[in-house]
Amino acid sequence: MKSSKKNLAERWTVESLRPIVQRLTTGGTIGPGASDIPLIDQEVDLRGIHLDLNSAPGVHVITDMRALHDQPVRRIVGARFQSVNFSFASLPNLWVESCEFTNVNFANADLSGWADHGNVFRNCTFEGASLESASLGHRGSTYTSCTFSRTKLRSTTFARPEFKGCAFADRRISDLDFFASSFERCAFSGRLEDLWFRGGYPAPAEAAEREFGKARPNRMLHVDFSAAELIGTTFSDGCDLSTCVLPRDDQVSRYSGWQSTVSIAEELVSDFFSGDDAVEAKTLLRAYRSDSRQEWYIINFRDVAAAVHDDEEFADRFRSLLTKANEAAAVA
Repeated sequence: MKSSKKNLAERWTVESLRPIVQRLTTGGTIGPGASDIPLIDQEVDLRGIHLDLNSAPGVHVITDMRALHDQPVRRIVGARFQSVNFSFASLPNLWVESCEFTNVNFANADLSGWADHGNVFRNCTFEGASLESASLGHRGSTYTSCTFSRTKLRSTTFARPEFKGCAFADRRISDLDFFASSFERCAFSGRLEDLWFRGGYPAPAEAAEREFGKARPNRMLHVDFSAAELIGTTFSDGCDLSTCVLPRDDQVSRYSGWQSTVSIAEELVSDFFSGDDAVEAKTLLRAYRSDSRQEWYIINFRDVAAAVHDDEEFADRFRSLLTKANEAAAVA
C-alpha cells in the first residue's frame, strides 16, 4: 500500500530521529547497513522526514530537538549519503557544505532556501522537488548524472555549479540566470524561457572570483536542446555553443564568428531594410554585439519577430541578413 505524504511525515518520533540527527550534525555517514535507521528496497528510508524549523505534522521539530538536547538542524557539514530516499522530506533553509550524495532520491522534497557549498551529487533525482530560493554551486559543487524533472526553480540562484550528464525537463523552465554554471553532456527539454547561459562570470570577473572562487569555463559540451523550445534565451561571456545539439525547429540557427558576423551585418542593413525597419534591425544588432567575448550564438527567429510586433517577414529578412554576413565573415 502506497504511503501518503502525511503518513510518511507523522511516523517520525523523537527516538527514530535521534540517530539521524546525530549523523547530520556530526558529519557521519547515512547509508544501508546502519541497524538504527530504517530501510526500504535497499535504500535508507528517510521519506517524509521533517526538519522544518517552524512546524511539522506529527513531529514538532523544535520541541523534539530540544528533547534530544540539540539545536534544530540548520547546517549539515561533511556528511555522506549513500542510497537514501528523501522523497517528500521537508528540509528547507539548510546550509549544506562539503557533503556527498550518491544515489539519493529527493523526489517531491522541500529543499527551498538551500545554501549549497562545495557538495558532490551523483545519480540523484530532484523530480518534483522544490529548490525555490535556493543558492546552488558555491565553491563549485558538482552534479553528475542527476535528474531535474518538474523541479521548482523559482528564484533559484547559481554561483558556479558544474553539471555533467544531467537532465532538465519540465513543461516550462523560466527566468533563470545560470551565472557561472558549467554544463557538459546535459539535456534540456520543454519550453526554456528567458534563460541566461554564460561562459563564465560576467565581466569584470574579479569580484565574483573573490567571492565564489575560480569558475570552470562553460564549454556547453554536447548540451542537447533537441527536445527544447528556446524562447528569449541569452548566451554571453564567451559561452561556447559549437557542440550543442539544436532544437528540432527550423526557426533556430547557430552562428560562429558572431562578432564579425554582426559587424558585417551592420554594414549590410541597407541591402535588406529601409526606413523604420532599418532602425529596428540596427537596434537588434547592437543588442546582439553587446558582449565582445561571445563568438557563438543561437537565435530563435520567432524572438526576432516578437521584438518587432510579430512581424514574421521582418524576421525572415533579418535571417537572410545574418546568413549573408556570416558567409562573408567566414571568408574574411
